[in-house]
Amino acid sequence: KSTFFDRRLQLNAAAFTSDYEGIQLNFQQGVSPTIQNAGNARIKGIEVEAVIAPTPEFTINASVGVMDAYYTDVLVPAQVPANPLQAGVFPDADLPKTPDFKFNISPRYEMTLGNNGTLVALVDYTHTSSMWNDTERTYLLQRPKTDILNASLTYREPNGRWNVTVGGTNLTDERYLTTGQAQIAGGQIYGTYSRPAEWYARLGVEF
Repeated sequence: KSTFFDRRLQLNAAAFTSDYEGIQLNFQQGVSPTIQNAGNARIKGIEVEAVIAPTPEFTINASVGVMDAYYTDVLVPAQVPANPLQAGVFPDADLPKTPDFKFNISPRYEMTLGNNGTLVALVDYTHTSSMWNDTERTYLLQRPKTDILNASLTYREPNGRWNVTVGGTNLTDERYLTTGQAQIAGGQIYGTYSRPAEWYARLGVEF
């Protein structure tokens, strides 16, 4: 952890390696999902976080992460050979739900109004690389890279007793699979998609 430019910039960086033994994952056995021992795995990577404050009113939070997650060995009953529908499960294969790269940036601006109320504008952008949604790494269930944008505007009254927020989530309207299962023996592949772009309004009151 380091600070620069009279604390206007703060940097945090970390490198990590974790070994997992006897991991349990959700496998598809025929038409039924089953939790079973898969073997051992290793997850390693680097994370960097930054907080930039050009002015007292304006701050930017940003982070970037690079990760490599894979099986070091797989028990024979848990191995799935590669096939036209699936990348398979075997030593050195990627773990599910582990993107190789992720980046986030979140600017925030807080303005004091003439009545001493405050207005806070927040934007949040996240880029995530593609990743596998299921253990067997089914091609049709793979989540593509995504770019998600959220934003909000909040007004706080001068005494802080109430606030109102309007905002939107997934403003880029990215549609992608968040989870899924492949029942190859039963001839079925199914999944759940992300929520579409949405707008909201919220009122907060302190008692």
